Parts: sequence; structure tokens; C-alpha cells
Amino acid sequence: FESANRIKMPTFLTLVVYAAGYLFLVFVAVCLACGLYYLAELVEEYTSLTKKIIKYSIGAVVVVHTLLWIIDGFPFLPTVTGILAHVCYFRLLKEFPFISLTAPSFLGSIALMVLDHYLWFRYFGRVYYKPTHVLGFFLLCVWLIPFGFFISLSVNENVLPMGHTRGELPDLDAGRKRQVNRVLALFNWIKRKRADVLPSSIPQYGKSAHLS
Repeated sequence: FESANRIKMPTFLTLVVYAAGYLFLVFVAVCLACGLYYLAELVEEYTSLTKKIIKYSIGAVVVVHTLLWIIDGFPFLPTVTGILAHVCYFRLLKEFPFISLTAPSFLGSIALMVLDHYLWFRYFGRVYYKPTHVLGFFLLCVWLIPFGFFISLSVNENVLPMGHTRGELPDLDAGRKRQVNRVLALFNWIKRKRADVLPSSIPQYGKSAHLS
């Protein structure tokens, strides 16, 4: 009888562990969403600073690629492809925050980004590294700059077709009407859906307290 209980306990414990794991993933997703929302707000307010940060980050990533090739003996072809991809990213900064989806620089950066992912995935699939090493490399050397441009996509919508050209960016701080960017619009939509599903009880509490 005692041995039977010992057999059943790990089964239930496994269910508890899986439930806790999924709950942890939900918490991580919520924290990530909050962080993206905050970053999108900062990018929308400080466009020039964002451009400088992306510019210096590209230089730092290129230096990291070079050092990894020289010191750790990383393969030449993926390293050169990664550097060329970041050169294309740098060219996108010429008209930042405007990004034309049909521009040769944008199409070239997309093609090189896909090729860069393929080459590095193939390399790490053949040569064993710790998962933390692989994740750290991809976060810094592969995903960092594209993520920065993804957050900055909203700035394209700051200028509406009101007679302004690309060279005539209106004063964003001179009382212009704030435009909703794609990332913020997504999170605002999530907040509205959350409010519909889980309505807040604070207004009702305040109303009842006022009546009493």
C-alpha cells in the first residue's frame, strides 16, 4: 500500500510542475508585454536618441562578430554574413525613422537576416555549445538590431500625408497630435479586451461608498 502511494505521488507532482511552468510562462509574457509597451513609448518620444542607440549598437555588434571570429574561431561565412546584415541595417538609418518596405536596403536587410539565421542555426546545430551560450549569442548578435527596428516601426506613422515630405519632418514636440503606433495599438487593444473580460470593481466600490 505504501509503495502504491509512492508510485502515484510523482504523477500528481508532475501535473503540478507542468501547471506551474505554464503559469510562469504567462507571467513572463505579461512582463515582456509591459517592457515592450514601455520601450515603444520611449522610442516614440525620443526618436533621435533611438537612432543614436541603434547606430552605436550596430557598431558594437560588428566588433563582437570580429572578435568572435579572431579569438574563438567562429566560421568565416556566417561571420561575414552577419556583418553584411548589420551594414544593411546601418543603411536603414539614413532615412530613419522612415522605413520604406520596398527600398533595396530594406529588402536586402531582410534577405541577409534570413540567411544569417540559417547559417548560424546550421553552425550551432553541428557544433555543440551550451544553450545559454547560444541564446546569448543570438540575443546580442542576431536579434538585437532587428528588434530595435521592430520597436521603431511606429515612428513611420508620426507624419501623416499633410503636405510634408520626408525631408520636412514637422516638429514632433510642438503640440502635434500624438499618433498611435502599431506596437502601442496592439497593447491598447489587449488592455481593452482585458477590461471587457475582467471589468474593474474600483468604480463600483467608489460609487457604493459615495451612496452610503
